[in-house]
Amino acid sequence: MCDIAIESAISTRAVPHVSQASFPNTLIVEASRAISRYAAHQWVLEAMAMRLPLSQVLTRLALSIEDAAPGSLCAVMLIDESGAHVHTGAAPNLPAQYTASIDSLPIGPAVGSCGTAIWRRERVVVSDIADDPLWVAYRDLALVHQLRACWSTPIIAGDGAVLGSFAVYYRTVREPQASEISSVDDAVSLACVAIGQQRAESSMLVSEAHYRAVVETAPSPIVGLDADETVTEWNRAAENMFGRTRDSVLLRHFSKTCLESDARATFDRCFSQSHTQRMLSSCETEILRPDGTRRWVMWSMSHIIANDKGVDGLLAIAQDITGRMEAETALRRSEQQLRHSQKMEAVGRLAGGIAHDFNNLLTVIHGNTSLALQDSAKGSPQQMALEEVRDASIRATSLTRQLLTFSRRESVELQLLDLNVIVEDLRRMLGRLIGEHIQLETELSSMSMVVKADRTNLEQLLINLVVNARDAMQDGGVLNIVTSRVTLEDEAAAALELVAGPYVSLSVSDTGFGMDEETQARAFEPFFTTKPPGEGTGLGLATVYAIASRHEGAVNIASQPGIGTTVTLWLPSVPGIVATAAVSGEHPAQNGTGTVFLVEDEEAVRHLARRVLIAHGYRVLEASNGEEALQLWKKFGQTVDVVVTDVVMPKMGGQALVDLLRSDRPDLAVIFCSGYSDNTLLPMREDDVHTAFLAKPFTLNALVERVSRLCALSTRSGSGAYPALRIEP
Repeated sequence: MCDIAIESAISTRAVPHVSQASFPNTLIVEASRAISRYAAHQWVLEAMAMRLPLSQVLTRLALSIEDAAPGSLCAVMLIDESGAHVHTGAAPNLPAQYTASIDSLPIGPAVGSCGTAIWRRERVVVSDIADDPLWVAYRDLALVHQLRACWSTPIIAGDGAVLGSFAVYYRTVREPQASEISSVDDAVSLACVAIGQQRAESSMLVSEAHYRAVVETAPSPIVGLDADETVTEWNRAAENMFGRTRDSVLLRHFSKTCLESDARATFDRCFSQSHTQRMLSSCETEILRPDGTRRWVMWSMSHIIANDKGVDGLLAIAQDITGRMEAETALRRSEQQLRHSQKMEAVGRLAGGIAHDFNNLLTVIHGNTSLALQDSAKGSPQQMALEEVRDASIRATSLTRQLLTFSRRESVELQLLDLNVIVEDLRRMLGRLIGEHIQLETELSSMSMVVKADRTNLEQLLINLVVNARDAMQDGGVLNIVTSRVTLEDEAAAALELVAGPYVSLSVSDTGFGMDEETQARAFEPFFTTKPPGEGTGLGLATVYAIASRHEGAVNIASQPGIGTTVTLWLPSVPGIVATAAVSGEHPAQNGTGTVFLVEDEEAVRHLARRVLIAHGYRVLEASNGEEALQLWKKFGQTVDVVVTDVVMPKMGGQALVDLLRSDRPDLAVIFCSGYSDNTLLPMREDDVHTAFLAKPFTLNALVERVSRLCALSTRSGSGAYPALRIEP
């Protein structure tokens, strides 16, 4: 069992508690176990390096397992010189009377757990002492001390000699867990080294033969070094770890022979500290084996020979901690992603708030500009200036939509769209986005490219793909956008995790530096980016993937280093005709009748909406917040045909207000407005004809159209006579 690689048992005495609140559970458990094993290993090796009595070394070993397994009571039993009996080497917490009674316990085929384990040369697990035949002769002794379970593992040296056993008792009936067996195996390996060292030193302290026996049977790599760091000892475990034979390193300078420059500096500092101060020191370095593989090693160094002239040499014991380092690296990566995610969420909330305020301003700018255009002379400088202002407000609206998409507060409005139209509408902006050093080409299908999708999402997807392509062509190149209709057969559809059938495709190709296979495999991972720190969020392609999935489509990458990259999107093709909507030359809204209850905290937006509604024949009752609206409702509520309310307002929000109003009028028609364009928090059903949502910034025609549509459903239209009423707070 001494050949089992040492991963020392957990010792809470040697390492402080590690909080698990902020990290993923699996990584926390693995990292905590690795750190605790490291601490326990150090604690026991320190006792060995300081030449403490064997009983103290074994006591530390037993305590480390008891700390790792609460409720356990450990004992190390050693074979005496006769080879027929065992005596207690360490049992720090077993009852003293019980320990005295089992001293000189015989070795045999049915002598409890310890005597039997040594006899069989294998682990013996007794989960219930009261019922197990191995404990017939010792059952009463164990039960009187409330001991119910005992597992014993033989301690076997590398030459096959049995040195004793390591026993774990419990006061309850139980079976061992895999992690407990692993910890005990680690403890047995350490006990093997400690017992071997003690026996070698006690029989012949200066005997090279015994020293060699300890070193060669040790499961851990041991490197002996003289004062000049020349290798004087190199055991079999060191050969296995470093991939170098004893003859190839003996009498050579260790760090110059076996370590790279960075690791060499760390090792040399640790060596110098241990050598000059005659103290136990430790460090961690990476090693490069001759076959090119790398491992992480934890070193424990202590002086081993001393005379009147000072320290003559050092003993460096190595432990492979590659698994622990990989777990810590993964944990750090997870922490970075968590911090990045939290940062992005905070920026998203900020972006959403900014977009909300800008949408209120843009509603006022666009609305008043539209009103001014109606009164301006056609072809006049005033009309041209106003059109520039209107166009700027439209571009600003697009920017706020991107902010809302980034903050995940965008609404998803599925409609029939033509991919070719999307590309053409964005072509001019994309040309400015990529710069003059990149040539933009398009190959758009002559066939119908109709899909059911959210326009904002598709625009965001195309922009992200174009930006990625641009960044891959810093020295210039060609960016090509291609659309086509395809029919995916079963095999091709399955490869994309789609259902076979008709699809439309959108491909964005570049002539940039391309991606290798490893980068392609991770391209859609959130936060993964090949750009330098600070130049990329790693969310561009992840967002593309999310949008494709949201629309029941797929996306993939074809790329070759040095040639370029093509990203292709597939979306289900749907039958239908895309409705064309005028952007700036839309027809004036028709006049109507009815009373509109306008509740809006932004004064400029409220005044604009009131002006437009009155101009189109509606009576307007207005309030600046929910509480003020309730006062008006008590007096004039029965005259209202439709309520137009902002969602987010001080004192009382729009949803809370509507809930109270509909307790009086369940069928009350309501239009919710919001600068967040987020209707997901509102309890709106697709079949609810009495409720509508109007995203800010809205056009004047959109406001009048929704009011007209909902007023037509009201039986109260035309009642009342309140052209513009207002209650001052």
